[in-house]
Amino acid sequence: MVNVSLQVGEKEKHAVSITACSLSENVKVSVDGNLICNTNVANPSRSVQLEVGEQEKHSLKVVLKEGIVCTLEIYVDDKLQPI
Repeated sequence: MVNVSLQVGEKEKHAVSITACSLSENVKVSVDGNLICNTNVANPSRSVQLEVGEQEKHSLKVVLKEGIVCTLEIYVDDKLQPI
């Protein structure tokens, strides 16, 4: 299982927390402490895509990489984020 936290937004900032498990293929995403996604990503892309923000909208894509160790790729507005 892996837990990642990051901030999204320039003027309208949001705290994003992501928890993922490669065994269950489950991804949970919380924004500002509110769970907004709890889904199984057993699809060909192994990813989930969401929108974050009210006035300042950002796309958030979480990709669960295959392998023994649970690893994620996180994209904000199509830019890979360092984690």
